[in-house]
Amino acid sequence: MNNVVATLAWVLLPLLWLGTVHPLCGQDAEQAVKDKVLKAIELMDKGQLDESIMLLEEAYLLDPTSYQIPYEKALAMYMKKDYKEAIRIFESLTSHKDADAQLYQMLGNSYSTAGEEAKALDAYAAGLKVFPDAGRLYLETGNVYLSKKDYESAVKNYERGIAVDPMYPSNYYRLSKIFLMTPDEVWGMLYGEIFINLEMGSKRTAEISELLFKTYQSEIKVSANKRSVSFCQNSVLPLLSLKDAEKPVLPFCLVYEPLLAAAVVSADTIELATLNGIRTRFLDAYFDKKFNESHPNVLFDYQRKIQEAGHFEAYNRWLLSVGDEDAFSEWASANALQWRLFVSWYKENPLLLTKERMFLRTQN
Repeated sequence: MNNVVATLAWVLLPLLWLGTVHPLCGQDAEQAVKDKVLKAIELMDKGQLDESIMLLEEAYLLDPTSYQIPYEKALAMYMKKDYKEAIRIFESLTSHKDADAQLYQMLGNSYSTAGEEAKALDAYAAGLKVFPDAGRLYLETGNVYLSKKDYESAVKNYERGIAVDPMYPSNYYRLSKIFLMTPDEVWGMLYGEIFINLEMGSKRTAEISELLFKTYQSEIKVSANKRSVSFCQNSVLPLLSLKDAEKPVLPFCLVYEPLLAAAVVSADTIELATLNGIRTRFLDAYFDKKFNESHPNVLFDYQRKIQEAGHFEAYNRWLLSVGDEDAFSEWASANALQWRLFVSWYKENPLLLTKERMFLRTQN
């Protein structure tokens, strides 16, 4: 993950340069700095770290006010596993006017990788004081607790990250993987589907797609005369809660599991084709019974939007495609027009989440 952060910084740097002005340098000197930095990034990308650092140091002599040059040098030091020097540089940049949440992320990651987890948590906390909406800092905080197997604290931080930065995908990824390893897979299914919609085309996307498919297969039991689903640990409503409330609101699991169980009744197997039917029947029942009013869910609303546009089958097959790539390829080839129309529509209609409209387990 840290290499991904560094790579993104390298990719974005040329764009950042376009808006940078160096009043103390002439035009030729400014171009020389750009050329050196771009070459340094290229060398870093090839693993030639010492050569990259040398060029960055030369560039810094020409532009000592730069934020990006020392930041890139710190990344190179991090890659060299010289965490002490990386930390020194990252720390020195926290007072720079261009400091951002990613700086505190890398500072904390440097401490964490060096085995100083307490200082890593301090770095993330310091960053959150300056950038309270930085989902990436809650992510890294959660990762420290996850490494300690303190799952409760990890989940709490990942969900805080979603609350402040609902379009940042990595917190959903972590939560999906955690909950898919528990008896409460329902939350992993929902967080995982949202993640796939926010981060398309990555190795992590493929991983979660396969996990969702396999979880459907493992938690939906189909035999000759019996159908059952098991996605929630606590799916029994205490009688006391019914007695004390005039109009009790059912826990989400007592909505999700019965609707899914009813949707499974006519399925003989659990594969891409039948899962499309199951998910379609579930969604129809959710809206027909007006559970969207008592249990609003931004993901189900988005699914409905896809369905009304006529693309729900293509979406369902794509979402779970890594679980059975051959079956998906066969379907996409046989339904080429349907697939192309979905892809075109989907590009123009992504899932959008806001602080006012998001999905969190704690709100259901």
